[in-house]
Amino acid sequence: MLHRSKRQAETAKKVEVFVNKRRMDELRRGGPGDGSNNSTNCAPGSPMFALLSSDVTAPVGAGETLQYTPPAGSTLAGGRIEVTLTADGYGQDANATAVLYTPTPAYDAGDVFYQCANGQPPCPANQFTGILSLPADRGGDLYLSAGCGGNTGQYCNQGANNGAWSLVQLWWTDLLLNNTAAPAGSGFSGPLLSANAHGTADLAFTATDPNGPGVYTVAIDIDGQPIYDTTPNTNQGTCDPVATDATTGALMFDNQQPCPQTETVDVPVDTTTLADGQHGRRPKQLDRARPNDHHAQPPHP
Repeated sequence: MLHRSKRQAETAKKVEVFVNKRRMDELRRGGPGDGSNNSTNCAPGSPMFALLSSDVTAPVGAGETLQYTPPAGSTLAGGRIEVTLTADGYGQDANATAVLYTPTPAYDAGDVFYQCANGQPPCPANQFTGILSLPADRGGDLYLSAGCGGNTGQYCNQGANNGAWSLVQLWWTDLLLNNTAAPAGSGFSGPLLSANAHGTADLAFTATDPNGPGVYTVAIDIDGQPIYDTTPNTNQGTCDPVATDATTGALMFDNQQPCPQTETVDVPVDTTTLADGQHGRRPKQLDRARPNDHHAQPPHP
């Protein structure tokens, strides 16, 4: 998945999270129809799928759906997916369908953003394989459905291909999420705050990103001089971006909750590099996501 956005606690700017998720851990199975099957397991060369099996005839309305729901606090804002759609089945007044929806699984122009249906455009030979862009800022969920459409009481009972009237295969996806949770810092303490701080003195505090993608970086400036700027906890590697999205500049992660939402930070500061007297400190938190102004990283507390 991908997360895109940068937020600073002091300005509480909107955080847009772009999550890269090649394995959609939160994809859920939809309700099965007659002869349907699905799998949310995936590996290189083995996609997730929703399949309307040709082992039995499939009545109009039968189907299988994969559903992705964003994590709490985030909304779906776009992204890309690579899919294979097959809709070879048909019957009297019935057509196999392989349909992609967002934000709801309603069969209308406001929700369907791509489909293959037997004998109808835009899929040559009732099949499509390729990369599609999700509509921007629709919110809601993402649905991938294999089914049989047409007049009630009819069936898809002819034209099966590879054991299926209809088949949707999901190879990978990069999903763009928006999140408005604001990161913050609290509980500042340590020798650095003492009037007679000298030598190496610590500054301790808690960085948080409640209901957000997590604390990606913490930066501290003293009198405009950078003192600390790093990811305090890589979360066993999940808080390390795997790439940068060329279109949005968003950092990409392989987990939709890549960074800890609460992190205790203890920063040693060499006071010999600072002039004597009072100083202004400015801790910054970015909640994890994009470089500079793209992702959510923990800003200054």
